[in-house]
Amino acid sequence: MAHKDTDEILEVEMQEQRVEPSHDSAGLLMRTKEDSLGIWATVLRHKRVGLIAMTAAFCASLDGYQINLNGNIVANKGFIRQMASPGTTIIAGKYVSAWGGIQSTGQAIGQILLQYVTEGYGRKPALLVILVILTASIFTESFATHWDHWLVAKLFSGMGVGKETKYAWAMIGAIGIVFALLPETPWWLVSQGKIDKARKSLEICNGDVKDYDFDEQLEVMSATVAAERRQAEMNNELGQWAVFQGRNLLRFFIAGWPKIAQQFVGLSVFNTYAAYFFQKAGNTNPFMVTIILSCVQLMSMIATAVTTDRFGRRPLTVYPYAVTVASVLSLGIIGCFNYSTKSLSSLLIFFACLATFSTTGASAIGYAYATEIPRQRLRARTSAWALALSNMISIMFSFCTPLMINGTAGWGVKTGFFFAGTGAVATLIAWFILPEVARRTPAEIDEMFILHVPLRKFKSYVTEVQMRADQIHDMQVKGA
Repeated sequence: MAHKDTDEILEVEMQEQRVEPSHDSAGLLMRTKEDSLGIWATVLRHKRVGLIAMTAAFCASLDGYQINLNGNIVANKGFIRQMASPGTTIIAGKYVSAWGGIQSTGQAIGQILLQYVTEGYGRKPALLVILVILTASIFTESFATHWDHWLVAKLFSGMGVGKETKYAWAMIGAIGIVFALLPETPWWLVSQGKIDKARKSLEICNGDVKDYDFDEQLEVMSATVAAERRQAEMNNELGQWAVFQGRNLLRFFIAGWPKIAQQFVGLSVFNTYAAYFFQKAGNTNPFMVTIILSCVQLMSMIATAVTTDRFGRRPLTVYPYAVTVASVLSLGIIGCFNYSTKSLSSLLIFFACLATFSTTGASAIGYAYATEIPRQRLRARTSAWALALSNMISIMFSFCTPLMINGTAGWGVKTGFFFAGTGAVATLIAWFILPEVARRTPAEIDEMFILHVPLRKFKSYVTEVQMRADQIHDMQVKGA
């Protein structure tokens, strides 16, 4: 009841403060001219936003470093001497699985708890909480001398979803400055009825853009948030568990599935535990392999960034995961032969590179699904629960994968067979449930879910929001 009262108060405040629609006869505007720009036009027009996003992404990239670090450092000779018994050449699978599992556990805990800070206080305070957790992680690892010390560090690093090691001390200050200078997101400010602050945030981000229509953008944000709130009240989808009510439950499942699927196609084999995998496979220089895989990841990210709007979210998620399934199946087949020979060893690396390239791009698009599919007012909560569910599954594979590779199962390279099976099922599900939402506004996505448009027809569906926006923009051109 209290939550409903708060929503009603916020809606009244928004109606009082929001920019009045300038085209009442044509209905509320929920799509701006900016939403129709292509990727290169957007990059060239919004240079400052691009710089802000790249700066924030630099801090977020430490997440990927942390995930890779957990699997790569276990093959380091100095780390083995420090954390394992004398004479050990490969750390026992039970310790590696514990480190990986506790990190995924920390990620799940952090994603579930941080959503309350994000929803209640904004994105910036949530970033500062992450900074504190990361500092605790760095401090713990800097003094780690035993495997259980490293376990605690992994828990903190997972909760912060970030990076640690002694080198991080040189970077944590810079990250703190970036977090402090980042503007609060205008969508969150509008959802809280803080229209003036939302305008200031837009001016910080888009003040360099010629003829940028701040009034139109605020109008679209206000109308979208108010419409979502009215719809939620009509369907009684309010409160803490609104994410799992009505059509929101389907949206939650879709938002999380691309990141969940990455666990089933074998991400832990060729990403998290890549060095461990190739060390067990007999490669004499597993670190060089991980460097090659990191270069492949970079190429995949660049390719995905420049093609996702052109080809769409769906094909760049489903098809790459299918390629990954074929790759891990090939790894399993190679495991049936003497893969220590030069030719098969090279083939092993090739399929690992292919799996890494295909999954990296699809996994990145998973974050787009996690933020684009939910209702705007439930974005933080839905994406948090979706990513937390992914990490809950990751907990299982983080524990099990090292044991598959070098444990009681003793599968080694044949572990690829297991992930080929689970990955095939996950990819098939993705084929049926993932809609195409590239270059769609939140209001358009809301409309298609409300009208129960078949998921496979999202791409070709012409929304009322789009037709109304085209009509309004045509009226503006004729009246100019």
